[in-house]
Amino acid sequence: MISSASNRQIAGMRSWSGFLAVAGALLGAGAVAPVSAQAACLSSEQMREAIFAGHAVPADTATRAAREAGAGDVVRVRLCQDDKRLVYHVVTLHRDGRVGHVTVDGSSGKVANVR
Repeated sequence: MISSASNRQIAGMRSWSGFLAVAGALLGAGAVAPVSAQAACLSSEQMREAIFAGHAVPADTATRAAREAGAGDVVRVRLCQDDKRLVYHVVTLHRDGRVGHVTVDGSSGKVANVR
């Protein structure tokens, strides 16, 4: 016999796997790519170097800022050079399935734009 706690845990895992499936489909379909035309996103290595050198806050700071702005669950975070400044482009997924886009200032970690 499975306890009610186990049933809740299984239900929670199902909803999480559903979220991952939707997020994966969005990423695979290219639905999450509206980084501005003049933005050039950094590679993982360049991103680590920028953070280590103090030019950008850590990615988890940008993730937290996007979440606190009520933008939904974070799907993707990219650090990009946009008009001579570093910005994080954060893609989120709302509970109702809408895709959100949050721009976070790379040097301060403050939300600059929510769409």
